[in-house]
Parts: sequence; structure tokens; C-alpha cells
Amino acid sequence: MTLAITVRAMVDAGCSGEQIAAVVSAHEGEVEKRRAAKRAKNAARMRDHRAAERAQSDAHNDAQSARARTPPKKRSFPPTPPLQEKNLPPVTPSVEANASTSPKGDEKKTPREYLLECLSAESADGVLAHRKALRKPLTGRAAQLLAKGFLATADPNAAADMMIERGWQGFKPEWFDNERRSNGQQPEKRRRSISDVAPDFIKRIDEKFAYLDDVRPSHGCAESGPTFRLLPTERGKRS
Repeated sequence: MTLAITVRAMVDAGCSGEQIAAVVSAHEGEVEKRRAAKRAKNAARMRDHRAAERAQSDAHNDAQSARARTPPKKRSFPPTPPLQEKNLPPVTPSVEANASTSPKGDEKKTPREYLLECLSAESADGVLAHRKALRKPLTGRAAQLLAKGFLATADPNAAADMMIERGWQGFKPEWFDNERRSNGQQPEKRRRSISDVAPDFIKRIDEKFAYLDDVRPSHGCAESGPTFRLLPTERGKRS
């Protein structure tokens, strides 16, 4: 109930002026009391807010001072190599060391290098292009076998050309001879290598020594025993 309604009710009830004044005074005292409590509450709230701000500021300052007091980390550098004496020549890798680390025997040849051992550059490139067109590119081992087959013929370059012309994927020396024979050409004699001649030569030596063992007299026979005439040697005959 408001003060005005209270005063009007007291006037209607016939209350005296002192009574009305006492009621009004009591009401004002109550209002003032409420205002004082509100002001005290607001002041306490402001004190708490300022205390929180002060604590946050102090924490920030403490963190900055702690970082300022921490010494910076030292950077680590790799150790410097010892200085060489001026009168000594600089150390350089020797040729022998390089040769030992990469021996020539370990270096692999390319297919073209294998073919160039018996073919001209034009024929070797033609064989490589032919195998590439067949979608069968040459490997190092395949090129080595082809070179061996070409070398076994009388004309390696002609053999390579025949392989390309006939569309062969591989090659054998007898194919070259058969093609020439079918065309009415007499196949030329191939050059015989040491590996071809050696078996026949060893066989002939063994037969000759076996014959000498048969006709040579033993040590226990008398000197006046029968004599044998050795056959003339075949030195000078062609193998």
C-alpha cells in the first residue's frame, strides 16, 4: 500500500495529525533504510569487481616479470672442424680410392654397348628400334645373346639387317645360313673361334701320344730289339 492511500485512509478514519505524521515519518524511515541497503549492496559489488580486476592485473604483471627474469636459451652450433696446416696440401679423394669403390667389373653395359661390339652404330640402332616396334625392348642379357649370334656369322651387320627385314624377334646363326642357301647363295664359312678348334686339337694330340706309347720300346728291352719307324708329323697341315 502506498503512502498516499495510507494517509487518506487515516484521514477518513478520523486520525489526528500527530498520528498521521508518525505514520509518514515511519514510512520515510523505511524507504531510507531500503535505499541505504541498496547503496551498500552496490558498493560491495563494485569493491568485488575492482578486486578481481586488480588480481588479474597483478597476475599479468607477475607473468611478464617471470618471463623477463628467465634467461634466453643458448643456441647450439655444430663443432667447427680443425684447421689444416698451411704447408699441407688439401685432402682430395685419390683415383685409386674411387676405382676401389666403383670397380669397372660392376658397371653394367647398356644393350646398345653390347650390340656395338659386333655391329656398326647404324645396325645397332636399327636392331634396338626393331625390338621396340615389336614391343619387346632389349635387355642387357638379350642384347648380349643377340651379339653372340651375330658374331657367329660371316657378316654380323648383314645378319642384323636380315633379322629386321624378316621381322624376327630373336636370331640364330643357322637362320642366316638357311636364308642365304634358299636364295641360291653359298653360305660363307664362319670364323672358327678358339673354343671351336680346341676340342679337335686336343683330340689329335691325345691320338698321337697314344700311338707313340704303342710303338715306343720299353726300358727293359734290349737295345738290339726291333726298331720302329715313326710316321711323319702333321705339322704344316691345316686344322
